Amino acid sequence: MPPWKSQKKRDAKLLCLDSDERISPELKSGIEQQLKNSPDGDIFLAPRKSMFINRWIRRSGWYPDYRHPVLFDKTKAKYKDQLVHEDIEYDGKKKRYFKGDILHYPYDSIKHFVEKSDYYTDLRAKEMFEKGKKFSRLNLIFNPCAVFLKMYVFKRGFLDGLTGFILALLYSCFYTLMKYVKLWELCKRQ
Repeated sequence: MPPWKSQKKRDAKLLCLDSDERISPELKSGIEQQLKNSPDGDIFLAPRKSMFINRWIRRSGWYPDYRHPVLFDKTKAKYKDQLVHEDIEYDGKKKRYFKGDILHYPYDSIKHFVEKSDYYTDLRAKEMFEKGKKFSRLNLIFNPCAVFLKMYVFKRGFLDGLTGFILALLYSCFYTLMKYVKLWELCKRQ
């Protein structure tokens, strides 16, 4: 019987990947080894390495990205109810880390980035509005600047070259700005 088909309910582990993610050979080996040797842990994390227009981003706050568990005990975790970037809430105490990367392919072109960002900024603005967040003109100035500084300077995106610069610009001047412009629009309609 394959190791991932455990018959014991207490060993019920779920592998969690998005449609734009793949498992590196090293990570696959680590997961198989962990399951074979009866997994000791509730939540298993692996670094997520993301590609932006044919280049792996090594900094900019994108790597290593341990935000989402790759494997978890389904009796100790559940999905959070949120519109954007689903997340897992867990009460397990044993956190373990795998070697090997989750390979993430979120955008294959600037056009793809703009299309996905348009969709996600709609959801994010709606989520902020429903949580009672008020629009402020300062959001249009300071938040995009803060995102750029965080990604490009503090998270050392400048070491990712021109690609890191373009990524920081797109996230600050397009994604973040649009999110707050759309929040403004929702507030105006009310």
